[in-house]
Order: sequence, then structure tokens, then C-alpha cells
Amino acid sequence: MFVHNTSDPTAIASFEPGDYPDLVQARELLPELAKLWDAVRHDFWTAAIPAHRRPRPPGTSA
Repeated sequence: MFVHNTSDPTAIASFEPGDYPDLVQARELLPELAKLWDAVRHDFWTAAIPAHRRPRPPGTSA
């Protein structure tokens, strides 16, 4: 698996099949990509928890 910058075809990270890190390991290996790991975490939880089950921020209505 390769991670590329969208403005450049050069890989900024690569992981071998069978040795893919979980998100915690990826953060430890490449802390400079914190914004990317935050986006991955957000996308995962957005897909994992349906919108109608997500808690609403205080002060908002349904």
C-alpha cells in the first residue's frame, strides 16, 4: 500500500502486504502525517456510526 500526496506522484509512505499498521502504529511511524491520520479516523467513524445514531452537539436540535 502506498500513500501519495495528491499534488505529487511520489509515495510518502509505503507498507508491505501482511504488515499493514493499524492507525496507532501509523501515527507512531509517521507522526508528521497527523492531519492525514485524523482524516482517516474521521472517515472510519463516520462510516461506522450511522448519522442518526451519532450524538448531537449540545444546544442543537434534531
